[in-house]
Amino acid sequence: PIARVKSKVDLIKKLSKREDVDSIINACDAGREGELIYHQVISYLKITKPSKRLWLQSMTKDGISKAFTSIKPDSAFKGLKDSALARTHADWVIGMNGTRAITGWSSKAYNVGFNKQVVGRVKTPTLALVVARDIEIENFVSQKYFQIVAKFQTSSGEYEATYYDPKFNNKEFSDEDRRVKKNDRIFDLEIVNSIISSCQGKPGNITEDKKERKEYSEALFDLTSLQREANSRFGLRAQQTLQITQGLYQPRSGEGYITYPRTDSRRLPDDYPNQVLETLGKFKNSQYSIYSENILNNKRVNNKDKKVFDSKKVSDHFAIIPTNIIPSSGKLSEPEAKIYDLIVRRFLSIFYPPVITQETIRDTQVGDFCFRTKGKILIDKGWKEVLESNTTETILNSIEENEEAHCKEIIKNENATKPKSRYTDATLLRAMETAGNDLGDEEVAMAMKNKGIGTPATRANTIEDLIRESYLFRTEEENGKKCIASHIRGRQLIQDLTILNLKRLTEANLTGEWELKLKEMEKEKYSYEDFMSETDKLRDEIIEKAKSVNVDTDTFIRPLGIVCPISKLPVMETFNRYTTDKP
Repeated sequence: PIARVKSKVDLIKKLSKREDVDSIINACDAGREGELIYHQVISYLKITKPSKRLWLQSMTKDGISKAFTSIKPDSAFKGLKDSALARTHADWVIGMNGTRAITGWSSKAYNVGFNKQVVGRVKTPTLALVVARDIEIENFVSQKYFQIVAKFQTSSGEYEATYYDPKFNNKEFSDEDRRVKKNDRIFDLEIVNSIISSCQGKPGNITEDKKERKEYSEALFDLTSLQREANSRFGLRAQQTLQITQGLYQPRSGEGYITYPRTDSRRLPDDYPNQVLETLGKFKNSQYSIYSENILNNKRVNNKDKKVFDSKKVSDHFAIIPTNIIPSSGKLSEPEAKIYDLIVRRFLSIFYPPVITQETIRDTQVGDFCFRTKGKILIDKGWKEVLESNTTETILNSIEENEEAHCKEIIKNENATKPKSRYTDATLLRAMETAGNDLGDEEVAMAMKNKGIGTPATRANTIEDLIRESYLFRTEEENGKKCIASHIRGRQLIQDLTILNLKRLTEANLTGEWELKLKEMEKEKYSYEDFMSETDKLRDEIIEKAKSVNVDTDTFIRPLGIVCPISKLPVMETFNRYTTDKP
């Protein structure tokens, strides 16, 4: 064991050998990683005494007492133990053998001596996401498009509206076409001019649809969502946010200001309402008192609210919330205060009512052409009061029933389609969490957690490792926005894996496949032996392809369109060199 924990390991060994100890209780985290730690320790110490499992999901006094009344034999968690060992063994097998095999192949193919290439189940798909985005940006061809804006006059005033096509249908579009083609964008100038000439000075029929809309607070933070928010709001890197939250959880003073941060859950246990009430009471003399008192006075903590309390959605640890120890004024550094404030305000806002707005959609029909205006009026500020955030209101002039509007002015605005933005810490974390799928809905994204790349505890390190190994680097977009891009070395690795027909190692769904099988293993519906057998087959496939695939320079030759100034022959790029030699 490493020096820092050796004394603890020795103590466990000493206690386990006492004659008055007839069994060992496993009280590690209630999840796969906790199970792994326990079994690795007892295996290392060669402890053979019977084991029992204490399953702790809630740290309340009642929760701990209840867990002690339902201790189960270790055999009841065989599936969890097998899945924990399978995951760590498989990661080692693929990472170690893949890295050695691809390093050997790459060193020989490029004829550059030792050329270390790191391959792993989490790192490689993450790198592939960034490489794919960068190539997509570079290959993007911008298109000119137009939007038509009309100004309409009514008896009570005037309003602007934008042309849209009510028959627009993007169901058959590719993802990229769906992104750039919208119902208010026109790519043909002749059509634009035709619409303008048809509508200028003409009357229009007005219809309005008014709806009340409720917008609820986002769920409590898990580590990844907190890292994304901190990056978007303050520009903090994922690793920085992790370090700050770890400091808030385990400050030097020994007083923890937040709950365990390395969590992937955004819910609290069912038995946590009393703990929440106690924490809210501690904010009495703080800057948050007005909000905590509002929640307490209006009895807004509802133990039936599954958006807050749901043990079924709590994994090893529950959501990140403040503890009942409130830091005194000036005790936190500026970065710590920012992160603590994010956590506290999200915690408070979850108990506030929804933001309520009245939204108006006004359509103006001029002949065969439709123009749309949207209005919004705030009715109840709701949880945005806690965030001290404002809702932008768009107030429309009133109209009479069956009133016509007069198109007094109509213009075209010229724009150009833009490529997707490069990844930032926030967007890359989201892509890792959802395995690269663009999911707008937070609840759907939460359901994808077990199919994502890495875990909340490892994602920040994965990004930093790829940067440290010169596969990725931090830079800025033209607009000054910080972003993450791929080095040539990173692109080359992804290209090499494609040449070796090992694209599977670059795909996020490899992790998804593993996670589904590991979940089945937890239920004892899939065996450890079968999983490791499949892993060994993948290992053998990687090694065999690294041994057998030879780079034929004829296959990879590419004319550069330039002439050598010495030989006057055309210069060509082969797999590993530039040459004028004919293939």
